[in-house]
Amino acid sequence: MKTWMDDLPIAADEPIVISWSHELAVQTKWEILRESWSDFWYPSSDDLTAIPISSDWALAASHDGLFEWAKTENR
Repeated sequence: MKTWMDDLPIAADEPIVISWSHELAVQTKWEILRESWSDFWYPSSDDLTAIPISSDWALAASHDGLFEWAKTENR
C-alpha cells in the first residue's frame, strides 16, 4: 500500500481530513497518513475517506480492501 501511496501526486505537507464515519474525523497531513497507514485503517473493519482541505482529490478505502483515488474537478 505504501508504494502505491508514494506514487500519488500529493504533496507531503498537504492538509487532509480523514473520516471513518459521520461522527468521527481528524485533520492531519498527507505524509502522516502515508507513513502510518496501518494505524489509520484496519482491514475487515474500517471504511476510511481522506480528502484534502483543497478538495482537489479523494481517497477511499473500504473495509473489504477496495481502494479508490480520484482527482476532482477544480471548483
